Amino acid sequence: MNMGPLVAALFLGTFFVPVHSATNVTEAEVQAAQRAWGDALVNISTIYDLYGFAAAKAMAELVIDAAYGYQYGQVLFKPTLAYGSQTFRTTRAGALAYFVGNDSAFPTDTGFALKHWRKVEIENAAIFRDSNTGTSVGNVILTDRDGIVTVVDKTWQFWKVADGKLRIMAHHSSLPYVPTSNSLVSEAEVLAAQRAWGDALVNISTTYDQQGYAAAKALAEQVVDAAYAYQYGQVLFKPTLASGNQTFRTTRAGAVSYFVGNDSAFPQDSGFALKHWQKVEIKNAAIFRDGSTGTSMGNVILTDKAGAVTIVDKSWTFQKGVDGKLRIVLHHSSLPYVPTSSQKISEDDVLQAQRAWGDALVNISTTYDLYGFAAAKAVAERVIDAAYGYQYGPVLFKPTLAYGNQTFRTTRAGALAYFVGGDPAFPTDTGFALKHWQCGDPERRCFPRHHRRLHCGQRDAHQQRRRGHHCGQDVAVP
Repeated sequence: MNMGPLVAALFLGTFFVPVHSATNVTEAEVQAAQRAWGDALVNISTIYDLYGFAAAKAMAELVIDAAYGYQYGQVLFKPTLAYGSQTFRTTRAGALAYFVGNDSAFPTDTGFALKHWRKVEIENAAIFRDSNTGTSVGNVILTDRDGIVTVVDKTWQFWKVADGKLRIMAHHSSLPYVPTSNSLVSEAEVLAAQRAWGDALVNISTTYDQQGYAAAKALAEQVVDAAYAYQYGQVLFKPTLASGNQTFRTTRAGAVSYFVGNDSAFPQDSGFALKHWQKVEIKNAAIFRDGSTGTSMGNVILTDKAGAVTIVDKSWTFQKGVDGKLRIVLHHSSLPYVPTSSQKISEDDVLQAQRAWGDALVNISTTYDLYGFAAAKAVAERVIDAAYGYQYGPVLFKPTLAYGNQTFRTTRAGALAYFVGGDPAFPTDTGFALKHWQCGDPERRCFPRHHRRLHCGQRDAHQQRRRGHHCGQDVAVP
């Protein structure tokens, strides 16, 4: 494809600055030259994204020749991301390498103008003019195609040459300085950043439940940009439920996909932040701080809207940025390790679990008889959370007295309704656990107190003998 006409058109449109007959530089000319530099940077990035490296390099060469004064001598150019023996780019070749890279003489250059910039804003602190030179100092705010913002401190000196055009003869750019005292991370800041992460997770879930996927995704993108440091580079993010070649999410796109899913590049993701989370608690084992970073390790306890609890082991490293805000540069999350030996179930384990279930049923009934429905329901909720595995997923629960489209209770809410009733979503449930059960031992038979089989232990047998009955006999109790 012949890029000549396109490049020329972009070039002419970008770098035309109205020429005044006077030699003195005006403030309007300085501002126009600044805007032209920003527009040119965006043009190089856009051409790179659309047409590739060769076209972007051709555009960059035209920009440098039009915007900088290398044809008149050395230019005092100190780029933002240059360092060591290559900090200062006084030659055209050095400037070109900085903007588009791919020059063996400048091996550390990756191409500043190829970083997918989409917008450049310039906020001047002041402009100084003296005859045919104009010098500005202020901030340049750059936004890339992902919406990530970078702020730099910048000084330019423009020189009006004989043809009346302004060219850059000095260009000094740097990241904003952060005083050492302000860059130190405190424990309180780490704790606040952790709480903010938990609150954000709940907020995304709530937004999803109330407003749908699009709103939740938009919020998730804002959260990732605010909480993680992808705008500064790769983030060391290992999510809980990621596996295979998608275990590590070092890019923003990978992080957003993990939280809200629906990205064909990450087909395993179902959206961790969409799992109806209602509460997040953080229990730190320890926090280590060093300079501008703080690393924490401990448990994060997540509760969803059904009351199911998930516990993960989590490490975070937060780094304080130039804006004084903490962002995550490392996030490792995993399910707690369970030793192999403890995973083996013995017969005694089964018998003990059965006895516990029976005792719990009696406990709910007794609580109901003594203290009423609210207390019994609270006990039932604790019993379900302790005895059933709803916190790990659907449970294959088919109750005795359930039928129709409510026969199977794979959710915690369905189980709770079966045991205590009072849920309009399950209108046929009358509360199986509220039927005044008396016996909790699975080796004995348990009946409601109005119809008991007298095989319920010595105390029950003694009571029945006093009434003229015998254990093993069916009897109706009013």
